[in-house]
Amino acid sequence: MTDCTICPRTAPDGAHACHACTRDLRAWYAELPHQLPLLRLALIPEGRPVQGGVGGRSTAPIPLNLSALNLLGPGQPVPPADPYRDTTGPIPIRALVSGWAHYIAYEHPAVSRDRHGTVQVRPCNGARATHGTTVADWCRWLTAYLPYSVTRPWIRDHHTQIADLMRRIRDLTHATPYRRRMAMPCPECGAFGLTSIGGQWGVTCEVCDTHLEPEQYTAYAQTILAAHTAAPQEQPT
Repeated sequence: MTDCTICPRTAPDGAHACHACTRDLRAWYAELPHQLPLLRLALIPEGRPVQGGVGGRSTAPIPLNLSALNLLGPGQPVPPADPYRDTTGPIPIRALVSGWAHYIAYEHPAVSRDRHGTVQVRPCNGARATHGTTVADWCRWLTAYLPYSVTRPWIRDHHTQIADLMRRIRDLTHATPYRRRMAMPCPECGAFGLTSIGGQWGVTCEVCDTHLEPEQYTAYAQTILAAHTAAPQEQPT
């Protein structure tokens, strides 16, 4: 076991991210495509009356929310050279996820054989999403390559950038995953910290980070209920 490079938890051997941080990335990949329609709705600012003072302005107000427009618009994964320091705003969504996909692909070894039968190992030529190049397609691609990504030292930067992107999006859409507290105590620490979060698979203890798949939690809950039902009940005297 090794230290997670993202949080104080412990990561599996050969990985630079713990199970919890890996689940974060998988959940964000699943959530991101569903946030896009809400982000498009946030493009139009809410109408508000002018408050405080009387006066005018020489130009009309911008009819779009520039923060949402910057995220939805075109761009490139690496900020351009900015000698005049007039470039602002985050990397757009599609540029960020596709840029990371291509970076991972260029680093991932591709194995092939030449016409003489000799094995050739070289970097991939680039990432190709099987069904298209939408944000959802790239998120599926990143999910498929997540087991490889967590073994690379740059996973911390990737986690930080995707976390920052999700924070910006949620600030604009006001949509956050629903958290549901489960009825059963954690089988490891005994605390009532098992929580199910919308978009994430299974339940996780917020106290000790124990994770149960849905079928595991169902079997565990049935065992607890069966034991409670079978226990003799004291009769009132």
